[in-house]
Amino acid sequence: MKRNHKIYLVTLFVVAEIFFFRFEIRLYDYTTQNLITFFSIAFGCYITSISVMYNARVTQMLYLTIDKDNPTRTLLHTVKNYFYYSSIYSIFSILSIIAYSIYSTKDEKGLLTFTTKSINVDILGEMHTFSINNMLSNLVLSISVVNILLLFLLMKVFLSGLLYQANDFIINNELNKR
Repeated sequence: MKRNHKIYLVTLFVVAEIFFFRFEIRLYDYTTQNLITFFSIAFGCYITSISVMYNARVTQMLYLTIDKDNPTRTLLHTVKNYFYYSSIYSIFSILSIIAYSIYSTKDEKGLLTFTTKSINVDILGEMHTFSINNMLSNLVLSISVVNILLLFLLMKVFLSGLLYQANDFIINNELNKR
């Protein structure tokens, strides 16, 4: 995975944590169901995309092209890493949402909460109260946002491959006409 994409992912995670904390955005029962469905479908698309790439000519091109950002690898290795991290992160997102749902209770509005509402922490002699509900909800939501960015990055890889396939098709047809 490219270094700048790793920086984007970490930055997005931190910004999402701050955003969800600041605006007190919480997980509801229907939100967790929708996120699990979305990430399950995305994971299915990853698997399908890998199987389609097995027979694609773009795979050969990727294998023969050195990655300019990492000269010790080919572009196929880079694409493989994007698939790997996206797939693992999808599974991690699904499992974290399921774990959050299992260990929480639902109120009458569908808001998921924990029985342990907060913890008190002594920081430099001052007592601070942190809400377990808010921290875990923010964590799950931030993980989900990062997963969506990974999906977007992988989509860019797919679209680049599509352009290569179209270009290769046109070049081969022009050569066959001559």
